[in-house]
Amino acid sequence: MLLALAAAASAGTWDLENALALSWFPKGLRYTFAAEYQVPTSWAKPESVLFEPAMFGAGPYVELTPAYARAGGRVHFVPIAVLDISAEALASGYFGTFSGVTDFDTPDADFSEAAFETDAVIARNHPGFGFRYGVTPTLQAKVSKFILAMPQEFTRFTMIVPEGATGDYWYEPQYDALMKWDDTVMVNSALAFWAFREKSDEDPRMFWAGVRLDHQYVFGTSDRQLKLGPMVVFKPSKSPAVPVCVFFVQAWLQSPIHEVVPPYLAGAAIW
Repeated sequence: MLLALAAAASAGTWDLENALALSWFPKGLRYTFAAEYQVPTSWAKPESVLFEPAMFGAGPYVELTPAYARAGGRVHFVPIAVLDISAEALASGYFGTFSGVTDFDTPDADFSEAAFETDAVIARNHPGFGFRYGVTPTLQAKVSKFILAMPQEFTRFTMIVPEGATGDYWYEPQYDALMKWDDTVMVNSALAFWAFREKSDEDPRMFWAGVRLDHQYVFGTSDRQLKLGPMVVFKPSKSPAVPVCVFFVQAWLQSPIHEVVPPYLAGAAIW
């Protein structure tokens, strides 16, 4: 058994990823670092389109923003090419800056950016701590130059109520939503691209263009959001110092606080 485990470990490789993301409407800045040790499964077959990527991975994950920090671990399982499953367990610390942990009395309270500038809401901003657990299965496929991915995220928040907080709900800045102190958020996404340029082992440059749909639902508050818009993914240079760039613009089709325009704007650089 020990020899088998040692042999599997020696066959693995480390995959490191850094990402810096910026969003607008609402404003946000986030840096993430993930390190994953990946081991091919026993049924992985380099010559098979369906089983070539089959692997298991695990490693640490860190997320930093001006409002909070998270750290913990992730596991990653790809049984076949069309299914990708990841799960995480993270501890979250909210600084008490910006939105921090802000409590609200009702699930339909105003949590817009304008509301966070009022004295009444600022007074309810606290530092805080909690835990986040989640699983994200993703169905994915590629036919010629057409690429489709459908990640389905389920995340559970378990928060320690900060001292001085009196409301039954709080604002979570990453999901831009009101939640109960113990609550679950579901995000159903669909991304469809056309690969105008595909990367290769010799040339990592690429350009994909397509559309992204995100549906978000918070079970404890019935907060629902729906966004739709165009998206591009590209790497403009062969240099490893030049990141993969991601940009998308989404109109708010449904939201308790956002109008259709101005749209949600987001971009990320990934190394």
